[in-house]
Amino acid sequence: MLTIQVQTFGLWAMKVRFLEILRRGIDEAVNKAADVAIRHARANHIHQRRTGYLTSPASLKWRKLDRTVMGASFEFINDAPYARFVEYETKHFYQIPRVVGGKVLRFVGRDGRVHFRRSVTHPGTPAMPFMQPAAEKSAVAMHRHIETIVIQRLGRLFD
Repeated sequence: MLTIQVQTFGLWAMKVRFLEILRRGIDEAVNKAADVAIRHARANHIHQRRTGYLTSPASLKWRKLDRTVMGASFEFINDAPYARFVEYETKHFYQIPRVVGGKVLRFVGRDGRVHFRRSVTHPGTPAMPFMQPAAEKSAVAMHRHIETIVIQRLGRLFD
């Protein structure tokens, strides 16, 4: 009788290596996808010629939320106090001076002249999203990067 014994103790080490490759690949893919989204938000917004604070590195950032072998997530953060008014629409509203003792509002009209009013009726502004399209683009980029990075590295595991 001939008996051949096959041991699979090396599979545990391969599993640990596999999970490490997966974790590092997902990390790298998240970093690349977030950078794609930040670049997209900076390049494709309507307020290109204004102060620049809306998409500056000081106000537009991202943060990693969660990472497992099943996937990862991150969020965009915009610290500009007016970011939500740009991303989403504003409704029609009535404005009066908020300063204590303030009696009039001062603004520059479309004609370039300074105007003073006791109150104004603001027509509202349409939404000018720049973060949501960037987030959608980053989701596609993240999946693409995970596929290419992880599959390339897993191929080396079996070499």
